[in-house]
Amino acid sequence: MSSSEQRALHGEQSVRQSLITNTGIFIAKFTVFMLTGSAAMFADGMHSLADVINALYRYHGIWSSQNRPDHVHPYGYERQRFVFADRSAFIVLTLGGIFPIIHGYMDLYHPYAILMPAATIAVFSFSGFMESLQVKKALAEVRGQAKQRGLTPWHYYREGTDVMSIAALTEAAVGIAGAAIGIVGISLAWYTQNSIYDASASMLIASSVASASLFIMHKNSARLVGTTLPLHLALKITSSLQEDACVLAIYDVKTEVYGVTSARYKAEVEFNPEWITRKYMRMGTSESRTQDFVGQLTAATQHQESFGQHATDIILRNNAEFLVALCTELKRLESMVRAQLKENGFEKIHVDLEPW
Repeated sequence: MSSSEQRALHGEQSVRQSLITNTGIFIAKFTVFMLTGSAAMFADGMHSLADVINALYRYHGIWSSQNRPDHVHPYGYERQRFVFADRSAFIVLTLGGIFPIIHGYMDLYHPYAILMPAATIAVFSFSGFMESLQVKKALAEVRGQAKQRGLTPWHYYREGTDVMSIAALTEAAVGIAGAAIGIVGISLAWYTQNSIYDASASMLIASSVASASLFIMHKNSARLVGTTLPLHLALKITSSLQEDACVLAIYDVKTEVYGVTSARYKAEVEFNPEWITRKYMRMGTSESRTQDFVGQLTAATQHQESFGQHATDIILRNNAEFLVALCTELKRLESMVRAQLKENGFEKIHVDLEPW
């Protein structure tokens, strides 16, 4: 995987694009708001301001989540990206949602003149165009991540692991909707010379931002608690283990996705002792193994006074060799699970198979 693909997988590109886009949009919107006093422009401007702060915070979260595992956090820091994403969603909810709703509600009862409607509509149009570029970038990331997991983009959007790119896509889509609402609101306000349409558009824009923030916070909560592997993948891995010749049954399967590319698979394995014994016999030739065992027994019977000790040594030696054969099969099965998880886009993989 190239470095650009790696950055895309971790949501860095969409967050960086969001920062650049929303900084330009915020400057344009607040310049026009200061000139016109449009409530809709204020609401959309606050959304953009929240998105700028949001992107800076998320960008820091992405880099923090890449810290290597240590003795304090042996499974790494990937969950930090969900902590940062959750906090940033709250920032958007407050600055881009609740505060503009209150401002728009107050403007409903305090009429004001509609100034420079052409400039306001032009900025909303510019905002919608810039947000469409952000949607294109974030959608490309979501599609790439969905392909890695073998999911449709819509399925990944609802259940995917990378909250950063999903959040960037959601907020950009809401930005386009907000620009359209703002254009309609300011056009009606100018045509009727009634500021109630502008104030109503302000509240509608802020409500859409608040709804998107709550959606992102809900997704973050699920990721912070931890979720299982996609059902089809967990079943596929478990079935492949059960079909292996050395396995009789699989019990107590537990899986967890705890980052964008991090997963755990745990299960208890009931091994087939006869199959493992036969494989151990095949590690040499079957005849040589048998002859060796017979030779050990013969030597033991020739020393009657120490027969018990010799028999114990034979049992210990053969049990030790059986255990080596069992551990070899256990490691082979763990490698098989890792390979399947890697095929589905996971990079940091922890497999824990235990003899039942």
